Amino acid sequence: QRFTVSAGMYVLAPRVLVSLAVTGGALWFALRDLDFREVGQAIARARLVPLIAISVPAHLLNLWLRALRWRYLTDPVKPIDRSTLFRGQAVGFMGNNVFPLRVGEVLRAWYVARETGAPGAALLGTVILERVIDAVAMLGLVALVLGLGGAAAAGLEVRTVLMPLLLLALAPLLFVVVLRVWPDGLISLATRLLGSVLSPATTERLSTSLRHLADGLRGLRGG
Repeated sequence: QRFTVSAGMYVLAPRVLVSLAVTGGALWFALRDLDFREVGQAIARARLVPLIAISVPAHLLNLWLRALRWRYLTDPVKPIDRSTLFRGQAVGFMGNNVFPLRVGEVLRAWYVARETGAPGAALLGTVILERVIDAVAMLGLVALVLGLGGAAAAGLEVRTVLMPLLLLALAPLLFVVVLRVWPDGLISLATRLLGSVLSPATTERLSTSLRHLADGLRGLRGG
């Protein structure tokens, strides 16, 4: 029930309307000078059969490898076979392509929880941890490219560029680790800080969300 969403309430949510407005504005800005007739001609000239023959198996392989990686994070919560995680990944990609706000990340946790009976909050915690790992890996690749000459080619100082990237990579990882090993203390500290600038009702909602996230991370043990 925690992951059940009413379609009507979802559509009317202000943040969803804002997300749709931002998406619409970005699409208009990106496509305002595009010649759609030329795009149609380019698509007509494309060799679609080789493209589909390569891209579809590559995408399926990508989903399978993501399911394999996700299994290493979900095993401490509950052993789940890769085929179920594969279907969950497919559902998540579909949700991210159709809905705003990356709802697919919640959908795949909900789907796998429904299929296996595993705690939904814990599965959502593994999804959040996976996103943190992705962010750290991506920032690491960016730092590697800049350190190997990308910064110099752009006329930037390597040290001044890499240090902020390092902080950006470590901050979310440190947050997840601290929330896992010291949940009560971090939630208490966050509640006091939020209470000093936000209303009591908003502070309570954010603190509750943080508690649910901490509960989801409890199933993660070891390195």
